Amino acid sequence: GAEDTGAADTGATDTGVADTEAAQSRIVRCELLNVTHLVAQLADVSLSATSVAIGVHACNAASLELLNAARAAGSAWAVMPCCIPEKLYMPNTAVTHLPDDLRYAATVGAIAQRFEASKVTCVDRRITNRHLLVFGEPDGPQPSCGECA
Repeated sequence: GAEDTGAADTGATDTGVADTEAAQSRIVRCELLNVTHLVAQLADVSLSATSVAIGVHACNAASLELLNAARAAGSAWAVMPCCIPEKLYMPNTAVTHLPDDLRYAATVGAIAQRFEASKVTCVDRRITNRHLLVFGEPDGPQPSCGECA
């Protein structure tokens, strides 16, 4: 098992995209002493209440897997869902006759509702057409800044 150092953990499920050396360099340069960057399959990552689980363009059920793992660990989370199967988040709802961008927005709204998101926002659509971000707070009371050291 992983040792809990009190550090915030980041995990990526797409091992072909992350540049671990650049991320580690940035962490050191910015003196982000409570951040650990790792690239792994989500099933191999141990999340805790001090973790922040982040999924960017986590396709198909990968975002759902991340959200369920974060909820189980009481972790904060953020997702920018990409390819979302039609019935994954709304199994009893038919979403029909909508252009792709509206279907995507409706499904992201369903994710936000289902996982009690604290915030929904976006990045510029020129960056990606899957531009919506959903954020969730960890469960339970949170320490004040003085207790985080």
